[in-house]
Amino acid sequence: MGVLKVPSRRLARQVFREVSFEDRFEGYILRERAGARLVPMYRLEELVAFLNDRHPRLDFEDLEAWVRNIMDDTELADHIRGALSEAESDQSRCEAVRGLLEERLGQCREASGRNDGEA
Repeated sequence: MGVLKVPSRRLARQVFREVSFEDRFEGYILRERAGARLVPMYRLEELVAFLNDRHPRLDFEDLEAWVRNIMDDTELADHIRGALSEAESDQSRCEAVRGLLEERLGQCREASGRNDGEA
């Protein structure tokens, strides 16, 4: 079905954990009147929600490094890198990366036995 291999239970736990303040990922959401608003993210699930915004702004190379080094998911990071090199616009980058992150979250929910409603 997807492009990512099924993750181990260890990786599934890693993906759902909340990272420290120092390890958070930051992006910005643009609003017409308020301008850019900083959005700190501590979990991969928050990043997916962020990418669903109409105007997310982030450094995609930093995201790839965060997934690789902080979330410890080298396979996902490699696929993100590939998707970034193939995309032609920030919108297509967001869509490709969001699809990969959603796929990984779904796999990790299944591997860990989590339901969508669990925190």
